[in-house]
Amino acid sequence: MKYEPHDIVLVKSRWISEMPLLEVELLKKEDPSLNIWHAKLTKQKQVEMLREEYNIPFEYPDELETMVYEEEIVKTFSPDTICCREHKK
Repeated sequence: MKYEPHDIVLVKSRWISEMPLLEVELLKKEDPSLNIWHAKLTKQKQVEMLREEYNIPFEYPDELETMVYEEEIVKTFSPDTICCREHKK
């Protein structure tokens, strides 16, 4: 699947199998040959969970950037879905 900057996707950690899916925004493709993206977490609750349960030092709203391999992406949200999800908050 072809991904674009600013796509919102769900990712599954390759390192911690019990970690829940995380929602991230893809920012920039780092290395096309390795399919690695710069991304940022989009949900404050997920940032807090990562810090508290897994000791991963993310800090909302400033320190949210991470790296994502394309094979970790399990779902892409369409713009319509994101719009509807935002209104349900």
